[in-house]
Amino acid sequence: LMTNVLSCLTPLNVMVYLDDILIFSRSLDEHANKLSEVFSRLKSHNLKIEPHKCNFLKREILYLGHKITSEGIKPDETKIQAVLNYPPPKTVKQIKSFLGLSGYYRKFIQNYSAIAKPLTTLLCKDVKFNWTEECQRSFDTLRTALCKHPILKYPDFEKKFYLTTDASGKALGAILSQIHDGKDFPVGYASRTLNKAESNYSTIETELLGIIFGVKFFKHYLLDTHFIIITDHQPLVYLMNLKNPLSRLARWKYYLLEYNFSIQYKAGSTNKADALTRMYTINEIIENTYENFIKDISTKLITNNNIKETSENLLDTNPEYHIVSEISKHYNFKEGINYKIKQKFGINQSLPDSKLIGDIRYFKNNDRFIIFIITKNRDKQPTSYENIYVALINLKRFCIDNNINKLVMNKLGQSDSLKYDTIRAMIRYIFRKTAIEINICAYDNYTQEQKLDILNQFHYSLIGGHLGINKTLKRIKHNYNWLGMRKDVEEFIKNCESCQKNKISNKHTRQPLAITSTASRPFEKIFLDIVGPLTPTFSGNNYILTMMCDLTKYSIGTPIPNHTANTVAEAFVTHFITTHSIPNEILTDQGTEFLSKTFTEAFVTHFITTHSIPNEILTDQGTEFLSKTFTEVCKLLKIKKLHTSPFRPQSNGTLERSHRTLGEYLRHYVDKKLDNWDILLPYAFFVYNSTEHSVTKYQPYELVYGKRLEIPIKLKLEPEPRYNYDDYIYEIKQNMQEAHKIARERLINNKHKTKERYDLKENPLCINVGDFILLKQNAHRTKLESLWLGPYEVLDIINEHNIIIKKGRKSITVHKNNVKIYHNN
Repeated sequence: LMTNVLSCLTPLNVMVYLDDILIFSRSLDEHANKLSEVFSRLKSHNLKIEPHKCNFLKREILYLGHKITSEGIKPDETKIQAVLNYPPPKTVKQIKSFLGLSGYYRKFIQNYSAIAKPLTTLLCKDVKFNWTEECQRSFDTLRTALCKHPILKYPDFEKKFYLTTDASGKALGAILSQIHDGKDFPVGYASRTLNKAESNYSTIETELLGIIFGVKFFKHYLLDTHFIIITDHQPLVYLMNLKNPLSRLARWKYYLLEYNFSIQYKAGSTNKADALTRMYTINEIIENTYENFIKDISTKLITNNNIKETSENLLDTNPEYHIVSEISKHYNFKEGINYKIKQKFGINQSLPDSKLIGDIRYFKNNDRFIIFIITKNRDKQPTSYENIYVALINLKRFCIDNNINKLVMNKLGQSDSLKYDTIRAMIRYIFRKTAIEINICAYDNYTQEQKLDILNQFHYSLIGGHLGINKTLKRIKHNYNWLGMRKDVEEFIKNCESCQKNKISNKHTRQPLAITSTASRPFEKIFLDIVGPLTPTFSGNNYILTMMCDLTKYSIGTPIPNHTANTVAEAFVTHFITTHSIPNEILTDQGTEFLSKTFTEAFVTHFITTHSIPNEILTDQGTEFLSKTFTEVCKLLKIKKLHTSPFRPQSNGTLERSHRTLGEYLRHYVDKKLDNWDILLPYAFFVYNSTEHSVTKYQPYELVYGKRLEIPIKLKLEPEPRYNYDDYIYEIKQNMQEAHKIARERLINNKHKTKERYDLKENPLCINVGDFILLKQNAHRTKLESLWLGPYEVLDIINEHNIIIKKGRKSITVHKNNVKIYHNN
């Protein structure tokens, strides 16, 4: 944004980095005019500045960690102090921190890479951390170098530039300088190491390469001006007069023709650049680093029209393009694309050993290079973006040295799940200043039948293993590649019936919570359930029949020997119906014991004839509740019969929660044989009914009987108030009505709050009539049986939560949370 706003003012008098604006001038009048122009442009774009963050009319200023003065550029003294105060590193992480801090000012330190070599060696993966005297000297030298107040002079384009270069068998060095008041002051330093091919050059080739490196590095200073090249290799003085030079020397000679320069000889003992070449540094720790790429890619749009994608197969590409493939240090040619390359080009000779990530190894097939870049230690070890970056840097140098201008390669890092977009941006960034054309074989051409066959082999077959999307994709990418591969793999696995039935998924259907009706009077609606089987007691009991009132939460339970329909019916009539009032609704689980002909008769005889007819009865989908007998009774008495969803304990959550409390109580007091729990039941329900409920804030007993249930050991210190009969009846009636009203309101409010919390994670399922679904197998499933049954057709949508499906010859109601869509494309 700021670059566009101030585009007409930069870079002659205004510099912009993000939101930092630097204005520099030779005079006060000129400075005032530039300030006025900047303010005017900011105002026209509705931009404001913070006065307290601005500095005006300064002769020196701190900018991006540097002190900019009239003399030149210096490091920030506070940062230098931080380097001086830095303690000797004790870990690799601390070394990285120190090198990052000191390396920011490497342009002020001559021979920085050579000095830092002992420290950078400790960063290598296989090097054990050992702080030696050499490391300490390196550490102290770097700190001392910054104490000498180094300064880089500003380039004066009215004065002549001097480019001093030198080369050794390991590195190249260059210093750009100018004469001020009879003294030679540096404008910039540059150096880099030689790759293996360059280290085999002849002396004159290496020395000329040093000149080429220096000229290219300081190109923006040297174009369109005459400069002096100073070298310690005397034959280069006569470079332009060489007759019939070698092809490499000829290319470099012609490259230098676009510059205006003279060459002067100076002996090595007096050549300042000579020291820069007496070093050995690790790859790209100087100018080209992965960190620089990450920094640039986050702030710049990197484009390169020479990088293109093709759907060709790597082995069938144009012979003009030299093939590039990644490989490990073990040179595995037994499988994958490298095996195919070996077979295609008949490669029999072995590659020279390599111990470094990023090294280049190659064969020649006629005039075509087959280039291997080492990106990992072993085949089954994942590579990293940093490894590929180093390899690409070396690949670029290899191409330049061997006059290679066309490359073709598969997507790098694809077998290690590295992001292709990042790798592509990396290639564009590294090769952006070259004329090298690169075709990336991003896709292979396969027919739909071939793709299906590949997918079947890598997923459905015995050796496919029905792996997930990412693992299957990674295995396929090791050998194949086509446009839309991820989409095809996702669709194939999505429609795999075996995966749909047998895979455990973290994505669950979660319909919005339904708010059930709330009773307005005690025992208008009750919940029924059975706990067990438990350890048989001395009395022969194995189960507990529990009952709870919806409004008051009053609970009772009775031990029973079995859960047959007759036993349950008898216990229900004996312990509940003859004691309490008629419920409007009954909510049970799906046990077959909850209704039979015996239970129907008991319900009519002992309940309906004694009390009144309920408005609604809520049951599960057990066969006993769906029986013809019970259905006819409800129809005759005009009772609305409701069902809960199967395998949906949340529908009876209140009673299920009370079972947990009951179990906790019994575990505290049951004997070692666990066979006296039936004796403890009355005490357990006494505790429950005399404890204030967390929602209603009343005792369940109090809401039923109109007074609190007193603990037997509690002593009454105050006398009971005396009532006459009429006043007592009236007051009890009023108090109970008010308590029931308050309890009901609190229950309803709590249901709404629970729904609000539950629905935060809702994941509703959209189903239409005619769709096919899979039903979760909740019961009677062995370890190796399928998790899901089906597919079943959806016959009807009852409501937001329940659907009717066709299961065999029957139609059953199921909850949406227990189903998922069946995919079959």
